[in-house]
Amino acid sequence: MEENSRDMQRYLQAIACLTPRLMHEAMRVPEEMGARAEEVRLRCGWPLSLVCEGRELALDGEAVAASELREILSRAARYSVHSYQEDLSRGFLPLEGGHRLGLCGTVARSGGEIVGYRVLSSLCIRVAREIPGAADGVFEKIFTGERCKSALIVAPPGLGKTTLLRDLIRRMSGMGLRVGVADERSELAALHGGQPQFDLGGCVDVIEGADKSEAALRLIRTMSPQVLVMDEITEERDIRAAQMASHCGVSVLATAHGVDGADLSRKPLFRELFDRKVFEMLLIIRREGGVRTVTEEDLPC
Repeated sequence: MEENSRDMQRYLQAIACLTPRLMHEAMRVPEEMGARAEEVRLRCGWPLSLVCEGRELALDGEAVAASELREILSRAARYSVHSYQEDLSRGFLPLEGGHRLGLCGTVARSGGEIVGYRVLSSLCIRVAREIPGAADGVFEKIFTGERCKSALIVAPPGLGKTTLLRDLIRRMSGMGLRVGVADERSELAALHGGQPQFDLGGCVDVIEGADKSEAALRLIRTMSPQVLVMDEITEERDIRAAQMASHCGVSVLATAHGVDGADLSRKPLFRELFDRKVFEMLLIIRREGGVRTVTEEDLPC
């Protein structure tokens, strides 16, 4: 019951940017449903919906209007949208508490680069959850008693890669290991006034808002981490940063979108990653019968 109440509070914090009408609709859901909500989806011309355990469920109510999408963005940006131009150019806005507002619509360009959105068509509020114990049984596979193995966590979107990574950081920090966190999208630490809004422990140094590859190199050069954490490897330069960390004797924990090792090995970027032997183990997150499981898998040859 206490856990449900805490998770419901996280949900209420995440939806604080909604307009009064949509807030009323979002708050009418049963507490158990709100506590399990992973995302709140708002699409122009359709009712508000929630994503729970990977399934999207539409709520009863009027369709979301384009004007409401604009008002939600303004409220999320504290009526100073221009102050968040850099974040908006990347398609999201960080919210208080580590939650995130994703945006879709007609983009605005300047000099060939996307700088924002001229018209919004949909919004997605990602509800960030802190789950102490999410790494139970996983931390023991990674931490040998003297050092952490380099591990790549693999799962499709929405299965809790970031939540697992966050709890691993907390556990490593609690063991006295120096952890450097390259938090490109402000999801792992969610700094506010220089302090993480999530409990990551006292041995963590965070660079937020920079390309993860650039942040990783700065952390290695300036903070001497024993473990480097990067969420979502997506580019060649991410691989180069992870390889540099490995060459410097730094363990690397990272995540990637995929089903398993075989799925990743079919993609040129990850075939190269495996060839460079940066990681010592793969951890695969799956959802089976509504239950998430984490299993270790051999690295592809």
